[in-house]
Amino acid sequence: MFIFGSGIGVLGNPKKERKLYWKKRKEQKNMNETPFKDGQTLKKIFAEIAKMNIKKHTREIVELVIDGKLSKENIQNILRKHSIRKVEKIKPELLGVLIAYANFVLEDNVITNNEKQNFEFLKMYFVIREGDFYKYKLLETKSIINKQLERLYADNLITQTETESNDLLQEMFDLHYDQFDKMKENFVIKSIEQGAEISNLDTANTNILKTKSTNKLILRVKTFFGKK
Repeated sequence: MFIFGSGIGVLGNPKKERKLYWKKRKEQKNMNETPFKDGQTLKKIFAEIAKMNIKKHTREIVELVIDGKLSKENIQNILRKHSIRKVEKIKPELLGVLIAYANFVLEDNVITNNEKQNFEFLKMYFVIREGDFYKYKLLETKSIINKQLERLYADNLITQTETESNDLLQEMFDLHYDQFDKMKENFVIKSIEQGAEISNLDTANTNILKTKSTNKLILRVKTFFGKK
């Protein structure tokens, strides 16, 4: 036997030895390089998620993030260990992890580029596809978005920066524009009723004006009968 670089091979088979060596180098590179930004903050948040009431296999996947060992291969190893055929079988659980992460990073009502990038990479590792949040975690997704929309529409005006924040939320949860616009509807109506112009409220939903008129009519009727 002899040593070639960091790999071990059989003397007299240099081709095989080189192949093993470069495979080892690639594995080391993949292990040492991570796409995540601000890794310490990410690990701190996932340490809190690990304390939540989640299933054992999900906690082990969360711990991969904490240990800096998250990879599709390591996720598959955990799934095999728990006799889970594929990651899609635990999609709702992994979506729950992402919901928890989103709640943590949005505590300050701001999502940074690093946090957004980490969220996207987590979706990739967890095999989250467009429509999954809406299909499996609609109530939780709405809860997060409503908190942000309530803050954004508080002054009845959406600035360019706030429009970009809306776009970011829509992208994070892979929502279609009409789905996200529907979530904004009540906030837009409230702002219009308080005197805001619809053109300043980041919406393309023309039916909102009809809804506004209907709501005001109902209010007038209630007021009329309330006086009797």
